[in-house]
Amino acid sequence: MNVSLIFFGIGLVFVILQSTFLHLASWTPIIPDLTLILCVYWALNRPRVEAVWATFLLGYAIDILSSPQPGLNALAFSMVFLVVYVVFGYFWANGPLISAVTVFAAVWLKVGTLIVISPLFELATGGWVAVGDANYGEGSSREHAAMEPRFRGCRAVITRSFARIAETNLKKQGVLALTFADPADYDGVGEDDRISIRGLADLAPGRPVRVEVSRPDGSTAAFDTRHTLSADQIDWFRAGSALNII
Repeated sequence: MNVSLIFFGIGLVFVILQSTFLHLASWTPIIPDLTLILCVYWALNRPRVEAVWATFLLGYAIDILSSPQPGLNALAFSMVFLVVYVVFGYFWANGPLISAVTVFAAVWLKVGTLIVISPLFELATGGWVAVGDANYGEGSSREHAAMEPRFRGCRAVITRSFARIAETNLKKQGVLALTFADPADYDGVGEDDRISIRGLADLAPGRPVRVEVSRPDGSTAAFDTRHTLSADQIDWFRAGSALNII
């Protein structure tokens, strides 16, 4: 059997392990990135066409299992393979210590690549909307609970109700905070539905906001939402955050 196929099979096992129960284990911080180590090994010792494809496919397998942005890890792993092959494979000799240093550098390269290209993927997808149940954000009083979704492409949060501080923090971050006019509409929104928020050019204090839902089977639905935005907070939303206009 082709050695590359054996390594690819091992890589798939690593992906499944790291995306399932290893990810949930209490000792997760000390688990090495097994898939990344395998890709570094390929780049240093087996820099062939099939290894390039295997690296890309393993990254894409991670995207399928655990990433909301298909192709993100595939591109990051391919970048790691390329840099390790061109830089470390050319300038440095192989050895246990050098291999360990290479893996360490590859981890930071992968993280840096994800940080750089993730916003580009989010721009391409046009952002996303979070849909929540009652008392959304309870216990999440820190601003990062709203800041992180904003920088990950969240455009709006639609819920049955908000925890007060969480709602305020979303407003400060320029994320549209809406509540279902009819709480029963929450049950009509699915995970794979596409959401369109209409009439934002005419957004005003106390004015309902119309939301349309397109489902994968081609059916559609629409419902009204409410908000508690003041005129100043609407300016924050249009500017992208309160800080952008201070």
